[in-house]
Amino acid sequence: MDKTTRKHLKEDRFAEEVGHSVEYVSSHRNQFILWGAIAVALVVGGGSYMAYQRSQAAEARQALSEALELFHGAVETQERVGMITFATNVERYTRTTEALEKVISGYPGREEAVEAEYYLALIEIQEGKNDEAVKRLEALIPRAGEKIAPVARLTLADEHARGGRIEQATKEYQYLIDHPGSVVPKARAQFGLAAALKESNPEEAKKLFQELQKEPGAIAVLATRNLTDLGGG
Repeated sequence: MDKTTRKHLKEDRFAEEVGHSVEYVSSHRNQFILWGAIAVALVVGGGSYMAYQRSQAAEARQALSEALELFHGAVETQERVGMITFATNVERYTRTTEALEKVISGYPGREEAVEAEYYLALIEIQEGKNDEAVKRLEALIPRAGEKIAPVARLTLADEHARGGRIEQATKEYQYLIDHPGSVVPKARAQFGLAAALKESNPEEAKKLFQELQKEPGAIAVLATRNLTDLGGG
């Protein structure tokens, strides 16, 4: 029902009901005062809640942004203007981890907290803590949204493949192949699966690389190189 129709209906009903309403309100004045106060409280409370949510969202995004600036910082012997630098990777990992953990503890349940979990997994991978990273990725994927879940699943698949867990890797790559998206396109998942199968199932890997040769861009070049390694180029 559009606004004009609703307006006319209200005007028609107003003339009919106004007499009854005045009489009713007069006899129930205290109740209406109470209801009015409750209504105002609900409106104000609702507005305050929305303002709080907006504030929380802005704070969470800012906190995550600051943490990611640390994550992307460089390990340099000299300070560089306009860039966050660290003396060692250990310092970089430590400071970044602390910042990400603050996002997680400060904004639980928010998308920013889940994204912070993903970057903690990446740090664990960089530190060689692969088992910890796998557990973290497996736990966050069910809670992640459409932006983080696919890339977290791809990272999990890559880690399984790197650790020689080909069956688990195949399962995750196949899921991404069956559910492609802009974040992780089908070709990227196919390439991961083909690379994982190079030793255990070279014939299947060849088939996948041959399909990928039809793709545009760098992935076709990489597929050709891998086919050459397999003797099928």
